[in-house]
Amino acid sequence: MKSFNKKAVCTAMAIVMTAGMFAGCAKDEKNKKKNRSSEETTIITKRNDPELTPIKRQPVEVDVDPIINNPRIDSYTEFSLELLRNEYDGKNTMISPLSIMGALGMTMNGANGDTLAEMEEMFGLSLGDVNNIMYNINENYLGDEVTQANSIFLNSQKGYELQDDFRQSIVDYYNSDIQIGEFNDDMVDRINDFVGVNTNYRIKEIITELQPDDQMVLVNALSFDGEWETPFESDCTRDKDFTLENGETITVSMMYDSGTGMFIGGDNEMGYVKAYDGNYAFVALLPDEGLSMDEYLSTLTSEEVMGYIRGGGNQYGNYVFALPVFESNYEASLKDSLCTMGMESAFSGSADFTNMCTVDGKIPDLCISDVVHKSYISVNEEGTEAAAATAVVMVDACCEVEEPTVINYIILDRPFVYMIVNTATDMPVFAGVYSGVEA
Repeated sequence: MKSFNKKAVCTAMAIVMTAGMFAGCAKDEKNKKKNRSSEETTIITKRNDPELTPIKRQPVEVDVDPIINNPRIDSYTEFSLELLRNEYDGKNTMISPLSIMGALGMTMNGANGDTLAEMEEMFGLSLGDVNNIMYNINENYLGDEVTQANSIFLNSQKGYELQDDFRQSIVDYYNSDIQIGEFNDDMVDRINDFVGVNTNYRIKEIITELQPDDQMVLVNALSFDGEWETPFESDCTRDKDFTLENGETITVSMMYDSGTGMFIGGDNEMGYVKAYDGNYAFVALLPDEGLSMDEYLSTLTSEEVMGYIRGGGNQYGNYVFALPVFESNYEASLKDSLCTMGMESAFSGSADFTNMCTVDGKIPDLCISDVVHKSYISVNEEGTEAAAATAVVMVDACCEVEEPTVINYIILDRPFVYMIVNTATDMPVFAGVYSGVEA
């Protein structure tokens, strides 16, 4: 059985901006921790340029505090669930909504008109809300378990310049660096090195190549490092059948935990919230037998999920919780899902990113051509190790109850939903489905 000395969950998100053909749609002080201490944004060039100076972060008025019972966090959770619904195809699936919102949030600062309106509607949040949430989570609520970094890579050969308001917003709210240089193999290495460093090298590559007309790459990298507050006893792990949705079975190593306390018992599921050592927890939801995963996901609401997270469950009693040791890889384009969720114009020739940059004093026509997401997760008796990467490619003109006497068994021996949540904010950082079928 595999044992890890270090548990890590990592996410990287990159936004690549290119010029070319477009593609259409088919709490308290002890919890406060600045993720990066710099009050200036670094501008790095291939050769030192005396005309380029660091951009100072300006004070921002933050009116969104991601704390318990904040309705904006419910909107974030609903976005997470909707994207997971659209992405699940019967195979193991995992996304990082925090990283996705981080990267798309930076992109939103360059959007305008219908494109901005569609992105705001998809998130259920205004641009100001997204900026303030990302600022708050970064500055005050990540905890010691998570680090996050952002950077923009700009092609020095194409004459693109970031608009002042866009540049200041991504610096102030996202603490993003700006790196300028020729878009060649060296720049590919620089981008991937940035991702590697900021994900503890759980993700080593987010960009494989840069096309001749590429203009800009916006990167978000997220790393989670945690251990169970109460580890599973390895001596209790044993082989058990896991039933796939098609009725076939596979053998998994099942970890066991038991006790008396809170657990989840809903109309369509049972589950458990298992704490990491710190401000994070693993939420597992097992649909009732006879209910397919697609059917279950279609009925699962953000209100239910937030209730389970905030209460650590909704029932009290004796329980036995069993979670398989598992690891999973996932890779998919998010383009179709985002289009289905209403973000259509951003992928089309009618995209409006006129607040982002200029070239030779003119506003270029930019749009998103694709959003690619990759992830990896491994769970064992000690904790969780995982990684995820997302690339958004942009082109020019483009788409308490009384204790019962029974024992409640929460045996995850069928496909289940899981999340890694920040318990200081109740925000899901990762969300996935383990179906037993490798993607």
